[in-house]
Amino acid sequence: MRQLDYRHHFRDKVLHCCDCRQSFVFTAGEQAYFQSKGLSAPKRCKSCRELRKRTLIPDMEERSG
Repeated sequence: MRQLDYRHHFRDKVLHCCDCRQSFVFTAGEQAYFQSKGLSAPKRCKSCRELRKRTLIPDMEERSG
Protein backbone atom coordinates (compact mmCIF):
# COMPACT_ATOMS: atom_id res chain seq x y z
CA MET A 1 0.00 0.00 0.00
CA ARG A 2 1.30 3.46 -0.90
CA GLN A 3 1.75 5.91 1.95
CA LEU A 4 0.41 9.39 1.22
CA ASP A 5 2.72 12.37 1.44
CA TYR A 6 0.63 15.03 3.20
CA ARG A 7 3.31 17.73 3.00
CA HIS A 8 1.98 19.08 -0.27
CA HIS A 9 -1.41 19.70 1.42
CA PHE A 10 0.11 22.02 3.99
CA ARG A 11 1.91 25.35 3.93
CA ASP A 12 4.18 26.71 6.62
CA LYS A 13 2.21 28.70 9.22
CA VAL A 14 3.36 31.36 11.63
CA LEU A 15 1.98 30.69 15.12
CA HIS A 16 2.39 32.59 18.38
CA CYS A 17 3.58 30.96 21.59
CA CYS A 18 1.05 31.14 24.43
CA ASP A 19 3.88 31.55 26.99
CA CYS A 20 6.42 33.97 25.52
CA ARG A 21 4.23 35.45 22.75
CA GLN A 22 7.02 35.04 20.19
CA SER A 23 6.09 33.89 16.70
CA PHE A 24 7.38 30.55 15.39
CA VAL A 25 6.98 28.59 12.17
CA PHE A 26 4.87 25.43 12.15
CA THR A 27 6.29 23.83 9.00
CA ALA A 28 4.34 21.84 6.44
CA GLY A 29 6.30 18.74 7.46
CA GLU A 30 5.49 19.27 11.13
CA GLN A 31 1.83 19.76 10.27
CA ALA A 32 1.79 16.47 8.35
CA TYR A 33 3.44 14.68 11.28
CA PHE A 34 1.04 16.18 13.83
CA GLN A 35 -1.95 15.22 11.68
CA SER A 36 -0.68 11.65 11.22
CA LYS A 37 -0.46 11.29 15.01
CA GLY A 38 -3.84 12.95 15.63
CA LEU A 39 -2.23 15.91 17.41
CA SER A 40 -3.38 19.51 17.34
CA ALA A 41 -1.09 22.40 16.44
CA PRO A 42 1.48 23.32 19.11
CA LYS A 43 0.67 26.18 21.47
CA ARG A 44 4.27 26.80 22.51
CA CYS A 45 7.50 27.47 20.65
CA LYS A 46 10.29 24.90 20.87
CA SER A 47 12.11 26.75 23.67
CA CYS A 48 9.00 27.03 25.82
CA ARG A 49 8.04 23.37 25.16
CA GLU A 50 11.50 22.26 26.32
CA LEU A 51 11.33 24.49 29.40
CA ARG A 52 7.87 23.13 30.25
CA LYS A 53 9.06 19.53 29.89
CA ARG A 54 12.02 20.18 32.21
CA THR A 55 9.72 21.81 34.74
CA LEU A 56 7.06 19.09 34.66
CA ILE A 57 9.35 16.05 34.42
CA PRO A 58 12.30 16.03 36.85
CA ASP A 59 15.60 14.63 35.62
CA MET A 60 16.24 10.94 36.20
CA GLU A 61 19.17 11.82 38.49
CA GLU A 62 16.88 13.77 40.80
CA ARG A 63 14.42 10.86 41.04
CA SER A 64 17.07 8.26 41.86
CA GLY A 65 18.93 10.37 44.43
